[in-house]
Amino acid sequence: MFNWLIFFKERIPLFSYFIIASGFACGSLSLLNKDFSYITYSFVCVGIMLFLVLLRLMDEVKDYDKDCIVYPQRPLPRGLIKIEECKKAIRINYVMMIFWNFLIYEVFSMYSGFLYSIVIGYSLLMYREFWISNFLKSKPFLYALSHQVVIFPLTYFALTCYSENFPKENSLLYTLIILVSFLNYEIGRKLKPNAHPALQTYLYVYGKSKVVFILIGFLILLAIGSSYFTFNYISISFYLMGILGILIFYINPKIYKFIEIITSVSLVLHIWLPTIYSFMQGTF
Repeated sequence: MFNWLIFFKERIPLFSYFIIASGFACGSLSLLNKDFSYITYSFVCVGIMLFLVLLRLMDEVKDYDKDCIVYPQRPLPRGLIKIEECKKAIRINYVMMIFWNFLIYEVFSMYSGFLYSIVIGYSLLMYREFWISNFLKSKPFLYALSHQVVIFPLTYFALTCYSENFPKENSLLYTLIILVSFLNYEIGRKLKPNAHPALQTYLYVYGKSKVVFILIGFLILLAIGSSYFTFNYISISFYLMGILGILIFYINPKIYKFIEIITSVSLVLHIWLPTIYSFMQGTF
């Protein structure tokens, strides 16, 4: 048990997961202009946090061979937790998600339960890497995109917990914003210039020019999408600062940590975007 506490402390940032899960819950609430409900909020948060923990556990298993080479100090390579124990934890997590899904069916609606079922099923495909692991690993961006598609049922699960009658265009835009934010973060956190070749970072595979082009493109898309909710000097400054940071990274890749911070902050802000907008309008 103590080993698992160390594992969670080192590898599973529960507070960050809570911020993300709360963002989905509050963002959906704000998008639908509904009154706050502790029950709905709790169901959405727990459902999403279980999913995020599952992803982390799955990555620990999938990356085990690579981590033994590049990060031998991590819990699994150093023997703190055995890989079979981690696989067992994944199975337990699945059972917890299935149980939670049953409660979702009972408390909310068939739609919410069905969408969370898709999340569970798709996560299994992600765990097996769609049975085309070698192909996907040779194409990191396609790999990331195939794993981020789950954002669609995840976001709509949160929305339908509050109401089955949600604004279609606004909901789709919000989902796409979250999708692009996660892709932006996924690339932004894997830009270390001197990273081990086994990590197959985006910088290593695609080169500096393509990575910079993609990151700036994502920020422009996010700026356009976010303008529907709010666009003021603060948001403009954020996007300009992000683009400037990426251009500086092109000149000096040693600031890769700054890009990771920018994409991390961007992810959180865009998940919370409808809530921020509602707060600014005084309607939250």
